Amino acid sequence: GALRLAVPSAGAMALALLEEAQPPPLATMLTTLINDLAAVHQPVLLALDDYQAITSPDIHSALTFLLDHLPQALHLIIGSREDPPLPLARMRARGQVAELRAADLRFTPDEAAAFLRDVMGLTLDTDDIAALEARTEGWIAGLQLAALAMRDRSDQAGFIAAFTGSNRFVIDYLASEVLDRLPERQRAFMLRTSILEQMCGPLCDAILRLEPRDLRLEESGDSSLKSQASSLILEGLERANLFLIPLDDQRRWYRYHQLFAGVLRERLQREATGAEIAELHRCASRWFEEAGLLAEAIRHALVARDFERAAGLIEHSALAVTLEGQQATVGGWLAALPNELRRARPRLALAQAAVFGSNGDFVAAAEWLEHAEQGGQSFHPHEAPAIEGEIAALRTLALSMIGDQRAMTIGRMALAHLPDQHPLRDIAVGGLSYAAFYAGDLATSSQAVQERLAAPQLDERPISLRVGLIALLAMVRRAQGRLAESSRLSQEVLALANQDGHVLPLSGAFLAYLLLGLAQCERNELDAAERTLRQCAQLAGQYHMTMNEILAQFYLGQVLAARGDLAGALQLVEQAEAAAQRYLSPRNLREIAGYRVLLWLRQGNLSAAAAWAATYAREAAANRPRLTAYDYDRFALAQTLIAQGQLEGAREAAEQLLDDAEATGHGRFVIWSLVLRAVILHAQGDGTGALASLRRALALAEPEGYVRMFVNQGAPIAALLTQSVERRAQNDLLRVYAERLLSAFPSHQPRETAAAADAPPVLRSTLERSNALIEPLSPRELEVLRLLADGKDNAQIAGALSVAVSTVKAHINHIFGKLSAHSRLEAVLRAQELDLL
Repeated sequence: GALRLAVPSAGAMALALLEEAQPPPLATMLTTLINDLAAVHQPVLLALDDYQAITSPDIHSALTFLLDHLPQALHLIIGSREDPPLPLARMRARGQVAELRAADLRFTPDEAAAFLRDVMGLTLDTDDIAALEARTEGWIAGLQLAALAMRDRSDQAGFIAAFTGSNRFVIDYLASEVLDRLPERQRAFMLRTSILEQMCGPLCDAILRLEPRDLRLEESGDSSLKSQASSLILEGLERANLFLIPLDDQRRWYRYHQLFAGVLRERLQREATGAEIAELHRCASRWFEEAGLLAEAIRHALVARDFERAAGLIEHSALAVTLEGQQATVGGWLAALPNELRRARPRLALAQAAVFGSNGDFVAAAEWLEHAEQGGQSFHPHEAPAIEGEIAALRTLALSMIGDQRAMTIGRMALAHLPDQHPLRDIAVGGLSYAAFYAGDLATSSQAVQERLAAPQLDERPISLRVGLIALLAMVRRAQGRLAESSRLSQEVLALANQDGHVLPLSGAFLAYLLLGLAQCERNELDAAERTLRQCAQLAGQYHMTMNEILAQFYLGQVLAARGDLAGALQLVEQAEAAAQRYLSPRNLREIAGYRVLLWLRQGNLSAAAAWAATYAREAAANRPRLTAYDYDRFALAQTLIAQGQLEGAREAAEQLLDDAEATGHGRFVIWSLVLRAVILHAQGDGTGALASLRRALALAEPEGYVRMFVNQGAPIAALLTQSVERRAQNDLLRVYAERLLSAFPSHQPRETAAAADAPPVLRSTLERSNALIEPLSPRELEVLRLLADGKDNAQIAGALSVAVSTVKAHINHIFGKLSAHSRLEAVLRAQELDLL
C-alpha cells in the first residue's frame, strides 16, 4: 500500500493474491511486487518504522527475501529500537547497509546548544549548555525534557546542577516509555544491577544469586532470572538499545546511561528496603574484592555502610594507593568512615597521616601519626616493629618539612626497622635528606638521596617515591648553584610523572614544576617561567596541594618582578605570606619575608625596609645559625644597608655571606654574594676589587646560564659589565657571557627630548645629559633625584617640593625605571655615572 503511493502501477497483482481465500507464499507475492518495481527508474524509499514491534519469523524471512532481490530503484529504511533479525552482518560485509546508531543520533555540544537556544528558546550560557549536554550524554529526548522543565524556572543553573534520573520529567518519561514496558525478567535484572557504575556478566551473576526471599524485587520467584546467564541478558539489552553503553570492544563491560541509571535507582529505592539494597552492594563488594578491583570493592562496602568491611579493605591498600598519587581517592574513603574507627585502627590513622602529608598539611599529618602510635601499642610484639617503622618514616618526613630536627633521629630509627624494599624506606630517606637540606647540610642531603636512588630495583618502587627523591636532588643541585642539572632533573621528574598527558598529583612533581619555573626565571626565560608556575599553581589548587600552590604564587611574584611589575609581585608575595602560616616551615617564611624586603627596596620603600632591618639585626645578633638555602633575609639585610649608604656594614654582611656560602657549598649564594660585593666595592670607589669580584661571579655563573642574578642588581652591575667588556678583562668565553648579560638590561639608546627647552637654566645642562637615557628624566624628577642624593626620605622630599608623599613615591618609581635602578643608592650611582648630579 505504501509503495503504490509512490508508484501507482506497482503491486496490483500482489494485492490481488493477498485477497484470495488461500494466499500463496509470501515469496510468490513479493516476486510479483519486485518485478513491478524493476521497471521503475525513479528512486523509491520505503520506510518501515517501529520495526521492533514485528515478532513474526515469517515476516522477517519475507523481508530478507526482499533484501536479497532488491530492485535497483528501491531503498529500504528501517527504524527500530533494537537490531532486526535480518542478515545485517552479510550486508555489512558487502557494503550494502548504512547504520545510524545511538552514538550517531546523540547531539554534539554544538547541536545541543542550537537546539536549546533556537528550538526550545532558552537563554543559557556555554557552561550551562555543556553541563546539560554532559548529563544527558546528548540524548535528545533528555535535552527536551530538561528544556521543558526549565522554561518557567529562574534558577536555571541550579536546575541543571540537580538534573538527574530522579527528576520527575525524566522518571515519568522513561518509566512510561521504557521501564514499564519491559518483561518482568529484564526489569528485575536492570533494577538490581542499577547499583553498579559498570557491570559485566559474572558480576551481575554474583548479584542475581540472591534468593528471592532475600530481595523482594521479584515476588513471583521467577527462577529463570537466576538460571539465565547475565552475559546473555546484557547482550540482549544492548541489542534492544535499552540505554546500555558498552565500555570495551569485546562487549564485556557495560554501563547504563546516567539518566536511565538514575531512574532505575529511584525505582529500586521505592521497591526495595534499605537492607536489601545494602546486601546488593555487599555482594558487589565481595565480587570486586575477589577480582582484585579494590577501589570498587571499597566503594560498594561504603555505600552498604559496612564500615568494618570497608576499613579492612582500606587498610591493605590505602598506603600504596596514596604513594601512587591518589591521595584524593584515599582521603575520600577515609572521610566516609566514622572518625572513631579511623583513630582506633592504627593503619587507618597511618593512611590518614599519609594523605595529609601528601597534601602538604604536615601539622595534621603529625596529629594522625599520634593516633597511629597510640593504636599500634595493641599490636602483637612480632607485628609492632613494622608499624613502628612505618610511623617513624612518615613522622620523619612530616617533622623535616616543618623544620623539626628530631627528624634526623627518628629517620635513622625508621631505617633500622624497615626492610630495604619497603616503600616507606624511601619516605624516611626523603625526610632525612630534607632535614639535612633544611639545616644547611647540602652534602649530607645529596648523599642520602643519591645512595637511595642507586639502590637496586628502583624502577619497581612506586613512581611517587622515585620522583620525590629525584626532585629532592634537583632542589639540592639548585642550592649548590648547579642550575643546569637542577633543570634536567626537574624535567626528568615531570616526564616520569606525566601519565597519558596528565601530571599525577605527586608532591615530587609539584616540586619539579617549582624548580623548573625558578630556573627558567633565573635564565630570563620569563614567558616559559610564568607558564610553568601558573600550571603548577592551577594543578596544585585542583588537587588541594596547598603548600605547592602557595610556593607557586610566591615564585610567580619573582617572575613579575623580573618584568618590572613590582606592585603585582609584592601583592603575590604578600598573599603567599598570609596563606603560608599553617603550611610552610619557619625558614620558608623567612625566605618570603626576605624577598618582600628586596621588593620594597626596588620600589624605593626604604623606610619599610629599614624598619624591618632594625628588628632583624637585633634578632640575628642573638642567634646566627648555619646558612641555609632559605636565607633570603640575610641578603635582604645586606641590600638594605647598601640602600641606606652604610657601605662598610653592607660589605661586612656580604663577606660573611660569602664565607658561609663557600663553607656550606651553597654555590648559588656564592654567586649572589660575589655580585653584591662587586656592587659595594664599586660604590666605595674600589673599581679593581669590584671587577675582580664580578669576574669570579661570572666564571661560576656562565656554565649554568645565570642572568637575573646580575640583572636584578641594576645599573651598578651594568656599568661594571660594560667596563669588563671594554677592558677585555677576562677570557673570550666570559666576555661573550658578559655581553649577553648586558643585552638583558634595559636598553640605553639616546634620543632627543624637548624638556630642556622649557627648563630653568640651572637644570638645562643636566637635562641635556639625561638625553642619554632611553626615556629622559623630567625637570621634577631631576629635582627629586637631587634630594634623594642628599639623603632625604619621602616625607622630607614631599615637604621640600610641597607635594603629597604618594606623588614623591610615583616620581621615585619613574626615576628607578628610567635609570634601571632597584634602590636609592643604585639611582644615585647611575645618576653620577651620567653626570646628572
